[in-house]
Amino acid sequence: MLTGGGVAAGAGFDHVGRPGRGLPQTSVSAQGDVGGGAAGGGSSSVASASVGVPNISVGGAPVASAPPGISGEAREGGELVASPGTWSGGEPMEYVYRWLSCDAEGGCVSAGGPTYLLRARDVGNAVKLEVTASNDAGSASESSDATAPVLPRAGGGAVAWGEDFHGQLGTLYRDLLEERPVPVEGQRDITQIAAGGSFSVNLLEGGAVSASGAGRYGSIGDGGRKASWEQGVSHVSVANVTGVRQVAAAGEHALALLGNGTVEAWGNNAYGTLGNGTGGFEKETGENQLTPKVVSGLRGLHVSAVAAGGGSDYAVLEDGRVMAWGHDNGGQLGVGWPVECFKRGSCEPQAETVAQCTEHHTCGPRVENPEHKCFTETGWELCGKIPRL
Repeated sequence: MLTGGGVAAGAGFDHVGRPGRGLPQTSVSAQGDVGGGAAGGGSSSVASASVGVPNISVGGAPVASAPPGISGEAREGGELVASPGTWSGGEPMEYVYRWLSCDAEGGCVSAGGPTYLLRARDVGNAVKLEVTASNDAGSASESSDATAPVLPRAGGGAVAWGEDFHGQLGTLYRDLLEERPVPVEGQRDITQIAAGGSFSVNLLEGGAVSASGAGRYGSIGDGGRKASWEQGVSHVSVANVTGVRQVAAAGEHALALLGNGTVEAWGNNAYGTLGNGTGGFEKETGENQLTPKVVSGLRGLHVSAVAAGGGSDYAVLEDGRVMAWGHDNGGQLGVGWPVECFKRGSCEPQAETVAQCTEHHTCGPRVENPEHKCFTETGWELCGKIPRL
C-alpha cells in the first residue's frame, strides 16, 4: 500500500499503481487526448481507460514541499514511525524510507522500512529519516530533522564511558576504552551512579545497591575479591545493605547513606576511609572491608548527604554541619590537627615502621595506630581515621 498520493492496483497496473509492463506505449497530449491512432484520427481518450491505460497527470518529477517527519518517543525499545512529508509531482508516487542512527562523531548505522525499532546500540545516538520519492518522471530525496539523543529503556537504564580495564562500566568488556557512552548491561532499575577508581556502584529502585569492576580491595562489596567480570557478570549485589537513598564512591572505597541517616562504608581503608578509627596498608592492618559496615563515628548524627573524593569522605548533617575523614595529605579534610595531638607528642609516628616494630615486638599503641597518620603502601600519610567537623 502506498503511504500517500498513490492509486490502488488494478487490472493492467502493478502493486504500486504503475502501468503493467507490456502495455501499449501511449502519449498524452496537453489536451489530454491519447495519441497512437491513424493519422488524422479522432480522440479516443475515454476508450483508453477501458483497456488499462492510466490517466497520468503531467506533474513532473517529485518535489518536496514539506520535509519528512518522525513520530514516537526516542527511547530504547520504542518504535519510530515515518511520515513521508508532502510532495508534488506526477502520480502515482512511490516512497522508500531509510533510517540513519548516528553518534556524535558522525558514525551511522542504517535500516529501511516505514518504522524503526530502537535498540541498545541506538542509545545516545540521534536518528533521522531519509525519504526518496519516485514516479515515472524521476526521483528525489529529502531528510527529516534528527531526533534528540535516544534515551535508555524506561525503568532506569544507564550509559557509561571511559576506562573499562576492570569491567567497571558494567559492560562485560565490550572494549577496554569506551570513547563514547555505551549502555550499561544487565541492570535496568538504576536511579543513581557513583564512580570509583576501578569500580562503580549503582543505587537501584527500592534501595538496594549493585557494583561493577575490581574487587581486590573489597570495593564492590560482595564479600569477595574477584572482579565482576571474573565472575562472568556485569554487576554484583552489594551485600547486606538496604534502604539506601544515596551512594558515593572514590578511589577503591564506597559509601551508602541509608534512609534513617546512617552511613555505611566498604572497600580500601588505607587512609581511614571507613571512619572506624583505624587505617593503613592492608598487609599490616588487614583493614579492608569486603562488605558494608556502619561508619561508627557518625552514629546518631543524622546525615543528610555524603560525598567522596580520592581517599577522603564527607558527610553533611541535617543541621548543616560537615564531617570529614580519610586522606588528609593536602589538608583536604579541613579539620586541622587537634591541639591535644601535639601535647601528647603522638602526631608523628616513631622511626620504625609498623612492620619493623611488629617484627621486633616493640610496637606501642601510638606507633601501631597514630591518630593522624596512616601507614600505607607508599609510607606514612596524613589521615583522619574518624569523622571530625
